Amino acid sequence: LGQRPFTTLFVDGNHENFDRLNTFPVHSWHGGHVHQIRPHLLHLMRGQLYEISGKTFFTMGGAKSHDVEDGILDPADPNFQTRQRVLKRTGRNRFRVLGQSWWPEELPSDEEYHTALRTLEQANWKADYVITHCASTSIALSIDRHNEADHLTEFLEIIDQRMEYAPSAPSHLRQAPANAHLRAGR
Repeated sequence: LGQRPFTTLFVDGNHENFDRLNTFPVHSWHGGHVHQIRPHLLHLMRGQLYEISGKTFFTMGGAKSHDVEDGILDPADPNFQTRQRVLKRTGRNRFRVLGQSWWPEELPSDEEYHTALRTLEQANWKADYVITHCASTSIALSIDRHNEADHLTEFLEIIDQRMEYAPSAPSHLRQAPANAHLRAGR
């Protein structure tokens, strides 16, 4: 990617290695903060507002994992290997492993929600685009009745109610294109 003549931007989802992601340097970029992975590869951090080519972009990454029905296993648990073996042997493979395939930072922290609210207040709840990984509660439930509300989807519901922009399908729900949840302002 570093050889490409463009910069790649992304918001985090729910399966990022947050231990690694959070080690990259934070820089100011186009009005918000980013983790600089490489010179032309940037992680758009949560609760930020960027101005790019005369348009504003509010970002709120993260999502709750939907594939943990069989639990989140902790490698520090003395029974970890036994539990993992039993789950795999019985065909129950909808689990994640703490620090390997699941991180609690998949959902925003209180500080990130506060940053997002401050950013939105400063922008008078206006942006040309909102980029997220998951959807607001009402959109998620309209796509699949088995989706469940959580703190982030409810937060995004507030954004849906306070900001004006046209909805599209988010990438987290897998019925959408593989790009980020991008909704154009009116």
